Amino acid sequence: MKTYQFLCALATLGALLWSGCEDKYRPQNEEELLKLVRDKNVKLNKIDTSAITDMSLLFAQLSPAVCKGIQQEQELSELDKRILLVCRYPYVERDFSGIDTWDTSNVENMQGLFLNNQSFNESLNAWNVSKVKDMLGMFQGAKNFNQPLNTWNVSQVQHFDYMFADTRAFSQPLDKWDLKSAKSLEDMFSFAASFSQNLDSWQVEHIEAFHNNRFGFDKYYAREVIFWDSPMVANLPIWAKEPKPPYPHTHKPKDRAELVAILSKKYEVNGEFYEVPLSAIDTSAITDMSFLFANYEGCDFFLTLLKDSKAVENCESSIKYRKDFEGIEQWDTSKVIDMKYMFYGSERFNHSIQSWNVSKVENMRSMFQGAKNFNQPLNAWHTASLKEMVYLFRDAEQFNQPLDKWDISQVESLNSVFAYAKNFNQNIQSWDTSKVINMEDLFEGAQAFNQPLNNWNVSKVLNMEAMFADAKSFNQPLDKWDTSSVKDMSSMFSGAESFNQPLNTWQVGNVYDMRSMFERATKFNQPLVKWNVSNVYKINYMFVEASHFKQDLNMWNINIWNILELEGIPSYVFEGSPLQSNPPKWYKNLVGQKRE
Repeated sequence: MKTYQFLCALATLGALLWSGCEDKYRPQNEEELLKLVRDKNVKLNKIDTSAITDMSLLFAQLSPAVCKGIQQEQELSELDKRILLVCRYPYVERDFSGIDTWDTSNVENMQGLFLNNQSFNESLNAWNVSKVKDMLGMFQGAKNFNQPLNTWNVSQVQHFDYMFADTRAFSQPLDKWDLKSAKSLEDMFSFAASFSQNLDSWQVEHIEAFHNNRFGFDKYYAREVIFWDSPMVANLPIWAKEPKPPYPHTHKPKDRAELVAILSKKYEVNGEFYEVPLSAIDTSAITDMSFLFANYEGCDFFLTLLKDSKAVENCESSIKYRKDFEGIEQWDTSKVIDMKYMFYGSERFNHSIQSWNVSKVENMRSMFQGAKNFNQPLNAWHTASLKEMVYLFRDAEQFNQPLDKWDISQVESLNSVFAYAKNFNQNIQSWDTSKVINMEDLFEGAQAFNQPLNNWNVSKVLNMEAMFADAKSFNQPLDKWDTSSVKDMSSMFSGAESFNQPLNTWQVGNVYDMRSMFERATKFNQPLVKWNVSNVYKINYMFVEASHFKQDLNMWNINIWNILELEGIPSYVFEGSPLQSNPPKWYKNLVGQKRE
């Protein structure tokens, strides 16, 4: 490595005099900079990057397979040569603090700068990117990056392809960006799992390459696919929406069948076919909107499971592929009773329907299940008639809206209502759960949820199986719950890695199944000595990998436990917990009886 110049050195009479300021490295080319950033002992704020013009792939995490493949190439492109250079200096995990101070005013190439970098999430808003021409793949695969970039001057950038592709957290405003020099935006936001911002202001008419058009996509679809499999497919900017000619008719279907027939139609203008606008349909007579826009894969299996003719009807129609939901907010739903599966799997649906009158709706089963981009307010809905809401928001990945004003006093099952709604984190403690008997899977996989629930009336609940399974953030008190009716607590806190609240006052005398109840609940370590477990006969895996649990369980009454349900070694109940090496006496006795 060359000897680097020091910025704070002053030349006087042929000697270098130190001014007391901090020393800095001043790399003169890309390889010198690469060597520095690969040394995790070199702090980034000690590097003066003012001479650097190329930062491509600087912090990219390239796989060994990529490096090996490049080494076997006979002819190398400029990009291949750059990859080969980066492969010579293996990536090291490092502290990125200070990177915001870098002088990037001379940089022209930032291609793949943070490609597949899983740990990077530092502010870059102060960077001067006014000379940058290439940002291809700059943050591609940088799954945790989510920092403001809206002040960047990107007016010289020509290539934005894959820039935010396969990011998981990024969702920052970019509406101030000037794309006047842009030549290509191919897959810019493809698989950007969180990105949902207004980009209507972007001027893109001069851009020809939105997508590698080997499939012959039309102009607007080619623009749409830069957002492939991201929340933006349900919230496309105006320049990605195909303008539609006026529709001269109004329809007033008398029942669901007529409504489906209308929605299945296309109208033709100058040889082009368009969906009937939803604003042209008067739904005031409709009582049943079930399955209306449901889009499910594997129809045969799904229809066999449901055994519902309306599901068959939907599966055979084109309604499930609908893109444009403009006008649906005008629908009169005042007579509707059934909305089950209405938007099931509809990934393009993210339209405001807060104004709907749902006061007569009794069934919302799976209404938004799998509508992974839906995230609109619903709190003004009057739900006093609601009886069925199982799976309502299951797999609605983006949904995170207040629901505290909902009346669910007639509901008996909350099975999977928020299961795998990974962003949902709203306070619903005000819900009247006095009639609920089933809370199975209620928050399973709801990774963000961490709200108070201690005031819920759970006195009639029979099933709490997997209620908080893999709810990784949940850690709220539940000690006031009356659990005297519960029979099944299997997997209740399995994978709830943050949960560590007192439960010793719970009445568990009717519980028969506690399998995997605290499996992988890695922080849980609360006394359970007061529990009456005399009716429990299934405890397989109950504390497996509960790595902090070390409470005394010797006092548990195990007189009717079915030892045939147990594996023959203690590790299948306590493996990975502190009790593995010294399990309770009753367990040692059970294992001994089993082996005999």
